[in-house]
Amino acid sequence: CVDQCHENFEGFIDQICQNYKSEWLAWVLHEKPEEAALPGEWEEKLTYFQKILLVNAFRPEKMLFGISHFVEKNLGIHFVNPLPSKMEDIYNDTDSKTPTIFVLSQGANPTGMVYKLAQDKGMYDKLENLSLGQGQAEKAENAITSAQKRGSWVLLQNCHLCKSWMPGLQVMVEKFEDPNTAIHPEFRLFLTSMPCDYFPVPVLQNGVKLTNEPPKGLKPNMIR
Repeated sequence: CVDQCHENFEGFIDQICQNYKSEWLAWVLHEKPEEAALPGEWEEKLTYFQKILLVNAFRPEKMLFGISHFVEKNLGIHFVNPLPSKMEDIYNDTDSKTPTIFVLSQGANPTGMVYKLAQDKGMYDKLENLSLGQGQAEKAENAITSAQKRGSWVLLQNCHLCKSWMPGLQVMVEKFEDPNTAIHPEFRLFLTSMPCDYFPVPVLQNGVKLTNEPPKGLKPNMIR
């Protein structure tokens, strides 16, 4: 019983049974119950952590917002606002044997980010961009093989549309680690794909992974 889990909750069950419609229902139906004041003495009596336990009981779909608000109140807003990934930092984590994998969400398109990085690194004219799909597997293999030798970059978009070639992509990426495979140090491989269960796990394990989401709101869209 909640009354017995902590002394702060003493009398809570009786209170909510007697005053649910007159006091508690408005809080339960509030757009942001995790931020709205609890009825009566309970806003002062309960800690915020105990409050989000009530949020979880009455409005479980708001629990994530409650936890974020809890972290913000106790640690600071910078802990709930993730820093945007900078392609420069991502590039520094890669090498010729480490592919960069963009896991896409609906409406996201990291192509501009890759081209901007290529321009900054003087590789704009050495970036080959292929959108995968039916009949593109051989072109993709040739692009990777050629780029490995010449030290250029390859961007393979929409890998999820080329399911039949995913085992072939895995074989090529695994060969990157073969000491007998000659790879130019400037070579880079960029991949984009929607989440799918047939994307090669070894490629994911060997690569740098990013989740690229479309900007939300007016300001982020203008910045993008």
